[in-house]
Amino acid sequence: MNTPLASANAARWAVARRLAPPVAFAAFVALGPVFEPRSALGPAALVCGAVGAAALLARGWWAYPAVAVMIFGSWLAPAWDGAATPYVIGLGLALYRLARDQPRVRAWLAAAAVGAAYLAAMMFSAVSPDALGDLVWAAMAVALGDAARSRRLALIASEERAARAERTRELEARRRVADERLRIARDVHDAIGHRLAVINIHAAVAERLVQSDPERAAAAVGHVRDAGVAVLDELSDLMGALRDPSEAHPRDFEISVDRIPELIAEFGAAGMDIRARTEGSRQPLCLAGSQAAYRIVQESLTNASKHARRHPVRVALSYGARELAVEVSNALPEHDQLTDLDSVRPPQETAHNGIAGMRERALGAGGALAAGVDGDHFRVIAHLPYGQDTSRRPGGEDIDD
Repeated sequence: MNTPLASANAARWAVARRLAPPVAFAAFVALGPVFEPRSALGPAALVCGAVGAAALLARGWWAYPAVAVMIFGSWLAPAWDGAATPYVIGLGLALYRLARDQPRVRAWLAAAAVGAAYLAAMMFSAVSPDALGDLVWAAMAVALGDAARSRRLALIASEERAARAERTRELEARRRVADERLRIARDVHDAIGHRLAVINIHAAVAERLVQSDPERAAAAVGHVRDAGVAVLDELSDLMGALRDPSEAHPRDFEISVDRIPELIAEFGAAGMDIRARTEGSRQPLCLAGSQAAYRIVQESLTNASKHARRHPVRVALSYGARELAVEVSNALPEHDQLTDLDSVRPPQETAHNGIAGMRERALGAGGALAAGVDGDHFRVIAHLPYGQDTSRRPGGEDIDD
C-alpha cells in the first residue's frame, strides 16, 4: 500500500543508493596509503578523488564518462604518487551502477570496451599484465549489476501484475453488481409489471360491469385481490434475494414452462382471447431455459394486453429434436397494420424494454429470440435448447418473411 510513510522511506532509500558509490569511493581514496604504502595522499590525489566522486554521481548517459574517469585514474595515479586501487574499486562501482540502470546490451558493450582498452594498454606496455585482475573485477561488477537490474525489473513486473489483478477484481465485482441489478430490474419488470397489467384489466372490467352485472364485477375485483397478493409475494421474494443472494427461493423453482397453462388461464380470466397449442413430445429444459420460456410468454401476453387486448393471441410451444420453440403472436390494431417492415418499428420495442429483457433471458439460456411485425401481426419467436447446451444462435433480428 502506497502510504506517505512508505513514500518517504522510498525517497530516502533512493537518495542513499545514489550517494553510496561516491561516498565509498572517497573513503577508499582517503585510505589509499593503507592499500598502497608507497602512495601519498597529496593535493593531486585529493583533487582527482573529488573528480572521481563527482563522476560517480552522474546519471543516464553521464555514467559512461564515469567509467572512463576511473580507468584513466587507475592508470595515471602513480604519476602523482597516488594509489591506483581506489580507482579500480571505483571502476567496479561505476560498471555496477551502469549495468543496474542501463539496458543490458549497453552495459555489456561498455564492459567490452573496458576490456579492449585494458588489452590495448597492455600491448603498448602502458599498464602491467597484473591488470588482468582488474578486468575480472570489472566483469564481476557488470554481472552483479545486471543481476540487480533483472531483480528490480522482476519486482516491478510483479507489482504491475498485482495492480492489474486488483483492478480486474474491482471490475469483476462491479460487473457482478451491475448484472445483479439488471437481473433484479428484469424480475421486477417481468413479475410486477405482469401482475399490475392483470390488475388493470380486471379493474377496468369491474368498473364497466359494476352497474350492469354486479356478480361479474365482484369476480373481477376478486381477481384484482388475488393479483395484489401475488404482487406482494413477488416483492417478498425479491427482498429475500436482496438480503441473501446465495439463498434459493421457492418461487425461483415455481416459475417454469409447466406453469404456462396457468398463466394463459389467468389472462383468459381477464377477458383475453388466447389460443394455445403444444406440438411434439415434451422434453426437459434446464432451469434457465424453463424460466425463460415462462417469462417470454408472460411478457408477450402482458404486451398484448396493453396494445392488442381486443384481438386474439396465439401461443405455440413446439418441442423439436434439440430445442423448444416458443411463439406468441397477436393481431395489430387497425391503425398499426404495417406494410413496410424496414421503415417502422413496433410500438412495444420503442416504448418499453420488455423485448430487450426477453432477448437477454433467451441468450442467458443459450438460445435466441426474434421479435417484430409480420404482416398484420406482431410476433415473438424464441428458440431455447434442451439440457445444459449453451450454444447461441445469432439473435436479435426482426422477423422478415
